[in-house]
Amino acid sequence: APQSSARFIPPEDARIQEAREAGVKPKRVRAAYLTGEGAKALRIPCGLEAGSFNRVAVNVRNYGGSAELLSVVLRKEGKVVARSAWTAFKARGGLRPFRADFPELRFLKGDIDEVGLESRGESNAIAVTYFDLLDAPVEEFLPALEGMGAMVGLGEEDRCCVALSSRSALETERVLPDHAELFCSYGTQPALIGPGLNAILQISVEAEGVETLEAHFAINAQRTRSWGEAKMDLTAFADKLTRIRFELLTRSKLELFCLVGEAAVSRRALNAPTVLLVTSDTHRADHMGQADPDAESPLVQTPNLDALGNRGIYFTQAYASTNVTNPSHVALMTGTSPRDTRILNNSTRLVSQAPTLAEAFQAGGYRTMAVLSAYHLLDTESGLGQGFDRVNGPRRNDRDGKLSVDILEEWVEQAGGQPLFVWLHLFDAHSPYGAPAPHDETYWDGPRPFDKQAQPPLPDPLIPYFLKGLTDVDYPYQQYRGEVDYVDVQMGRVLALDRMDSAVIAFTSDHGESFGEHGVWWDHADLYPQTVHVPLILSWPGSPEGVRSTEFVRQIDIGRTLLDLAKLELETFPGRNLSWALDEFPAADALFELSAHGNVACVQTSSWRLCIHLRNHHEAALAEERQKHQVEFFDLQRDPLCNQNLAREAAHFARAKRMRGQLIEWLRAADPTGWGETQALTLEALQSLEAMGYGGDETGAMPAGSLYEEDPANEWCARFAR
Repeated sequence: APQSSARFIPPEDARIQEAREAGVKPKRVRAAYLTGEGAKALRIPCGLEAGSFNRVAVNVRNYGGSAELLSVVLRKEGKVVARSAWTAFKARGGLRPFRADFPELRFLKGDIDEVGLESRGESNAIAVTYFDLLDAPVEEFLPALEGMGAMVGLGEEDRCCVALSSRSALETERVLPDHAELFCSYGTQPALIGPGLNAILQISVEAEGVETLEAHFAINAQRTRSWGEAKMDLTAFADKLTRIRFELLTRSKLELFCLVGEAAVSRRALNAPTVLLVTSDTHRADHMGQADPDAESPLVQTPNLDALGNRGIYFTQAYASTNVTNPSHVALMTGTSPRDTRILNNSTRLVSQAPTLAEAFQAGGYRTMAVLSAYHLLDTESGLGQGFDRVNGPRRNDRDGKLSVDILEEWVEQAGGQPLFVWLHLFDAHSPYGAPAPHDETYWDGPRPFDKQAQPPLPDPLIPYFLKGLTDVDYPYQQYRGEVDYVDVQMGRVLALDRMDSAVIAFTSDHGESFGEHGVWWDHADLYPQTVHVPLILSWPGSPEGVRSTEFVRQIDIGRTLLDLAKLELETFPGRNLSWALDEFPAADALFELSAHGNVACVQTSSWRLCIHLRNHHEAALAEERQKHQVEFFDLQRDPLCNQNLAREAAHFARAKRMRGQLIEWLRAADPTGWGETQALTLEALQSLEAMGYGGDETGAMPAGSLYEEDPANEWCARFAR
């Protein structure tokens, strides 16, 4: 446990009256109150040796409805020597610690003269009772010293690694196969190596009767910005009991560390298996060239995806489990409904105890990689890095799919003969609807329809910031079509890779998008076919070719299916193999969905769809507010786009009541705790979420407890109680 170095209690603020005037009721505790509009700061003299502490815990409370952005600042001789990242903080109902870690202080000489807390000014007042300066064990700042390791990011790349100390070696002993090769990644961080200090990573391989093999790699400041890679040909050690040893050599008296990741000995082989999972963000099911094969003019041009569908199975009725990116990907990667993960926004992380698809492939001997195109899917934000050997993604906002495919091409080529499981995420079809040239003119050949002086075509609250000044509501949709075409171009590059000829491939989406349908504008709010009906193609060596399945299937069953197709049937993972949909007499299950923030839940069969609104909600993208307990009921055979709500029609009452009861029973069977963990969002994370259209209520895990409670006084509940 961290040892206390010192506690500093700030002097009680003399402006208690000002605090009361700001709506604050000071408690009977000694505290400094920072009041007024705008940024605030509290600075306390301390005079402690820098190496005597590495963590600051500030007992603090903010007042007001908004989360406050806080940063701990350390100064020496008036200059800032360390600052923690600006992080969102909200103390609900009382004081609680705000923690900042400074592991790099062990390399700093002299005293820290001053410790301070700064705020961006989101709250009308802040109370601070004390600063604790703590000395935590160095192990708390390391990914791990042994075992499976943890994800660590250098540059735009996270890799699963362990820490190697200059005071102890890591080694393993095993009999090597023929044509063996050792591969590993290496790097370090400023807090592990220190400024101006250098070390050497030495890898030695020895066995009786074989000359010892050694390789050396520099560990310095350059290796804090990007990963290095080491490969060693171990052919000479075939069938020998071989010891492989990793050591960090340095002349420094301080304990230094480097990171060693992806360390594996593999047998070079031809035709090693490949499993590729592609998720095209915000991609509607009806925006595929094959969606309507009889159409004279398809909505989009996707020849590469059409070719993939022709060599495998095209599922025309696949449905996502929710309508928002991270929760949908968490459900896909765990084979578990958002009802039970209880992850229903883009800022709640998946806990490390949750079993994932990547972990199942890893256990089956696969090297695992993820190339992502949106910041909020990175491991630090989503928890989805677990089980992956490496993850690459943008550190802010999102990026062009071309850049992601560039990385994928490089990684696949470097992998040689190792079995691969790869997840590729593309974000190009997502708002703000800016198809790259020439796709921006494929479906729109006029000037961009923007004039900030013109009368807007819709009420201003419905127009997102990236469409302010829009004069023609058709323009974003036509750009969306161009974006989907661009996704197909990038998929053509992926499918052209040599390994993809014999790969198991799944192509799908996390959710769709609405362009005014159901009063939802330029968003994926609520649970309608436009937002949860997603594309799904499966192809594998020996798969049926050109098959179109019209069975209603769950997208979250993809994981179980991929494992079975990779002959990893014994790996434990939830779900139902989608091969059932090819049976002569398929037995379909009802599909269930739960929307972002738990606003709406739905149940669907092949013929009927029923939704219950679980909260009053009126997101910015909705033209009208939705009322709690409101029911929507649709006949999918006659109304596949769900335009006519039959919930109040007597002729359908019995069926609607039965399906409503089925949905409520499903909701009440939810796991009461889930797999989500609340995290403190940094300023950069909040800005990235807002830039990608995920502003507003994006903090906090779904609370534990029941997802549904009847209200006898409610009109809808009373109607169905009869």
